[in-house]
Amino acid sequence: MKLRILALLSIVTLIPALYMIFLFAPTEATQGNTQRIFYIHVPLAVVGAYGSAILLFIGCLGFLITRDLKWDRFSACAAEMGVVFTAAQLLTE
Repeated sequence: MKLRILALLSIVTLIPALYMIFLFAPTEATQGNTQRIFYIHVPLAVVGAYGSAILLFIGCLGFLITRDLKWDRFSACAAEMGVVFTAAQLLTE
């Protein structure tokens, strides 16, 4: 049930974001439509580098303090998230 709610919220927020990127935002004078990739490229880079690193730090610290394997799994998921977002960021270059 939670997964369906999250998927629905993702779609509901994705549609206005794509509208704002491709239809609402004005075309830049020098670069034209090429600058629109920055609306996707930069957030992917920020989440891939900083977001996953912070979550990985929290997971590793939690594991070192508690020795609970749930923190180890959390940090492994954060590392995978970093790989996926960084790969997507590199593909939008």
